[in-house]
Amino acid sequence: MALNVTQEILKILDENNLEYDLINHAPVYTSKDAAKARGTELSQGAKSLIWKVKNEFVMTVAPAHKKVDVKKLASVFNVEDSEVSLARPKEVRQLTYCNIGSVPPFGHVFGVKVVIDPSLFENDWIAFNAGSHTSSIKMKAKDYRRLVAESKKGMTADIVLSDFEDSLLEEEKREEQS
Repeated sequence: MALNVTQEILKILDENNLEYDLINHAPVYTSKDAAKARGTELSQGAKSLIWKVKNEFVMTVAPAHKKVDVKKLASVFNVEDSEVSLARPKEVRQLTYCNIGSVPPFGHVFGVKVVIDPSLFENDWIAFNAGSHTSSIKMKAKDYRRLVAESKKGMTADIVLSDFEDSLLEEEKREEQS
């Protein structure tokens, strides 16, 4: 039987008595569209990616306007860059029961390590897809840190490119002005 990912995440949040908003919306497939549908800033999006590091699956979580630096991720695990690659869509689906773009940032639910870029915690609130392209959860960043970053499977590390963020935010501002 497949895991109902959304229900599993909600159960974890409820069991921990955490404040959150479940947002149902039209299907979204990009971080930018998700932010619009949620009524949040792009930087509040907690973007989850599944990677293969050597032969182990690992989840990274970073603000949606930033891009993971493979070199930095490789150094976290003390491996060569060539030993780090994004998981294939089929592997993501088998591991998480989710399609790419809908994986929530709760790697411990799927039994994988989670590496979170600390810049995510510059936000008071974060938002993320909740296991589908039509539902999102918005919660306090400090609660997410306590639940995931400070768990046995979680860790924080600088894993993002710094120049990608600036170009993406500049593009977003230009679009808002036009």
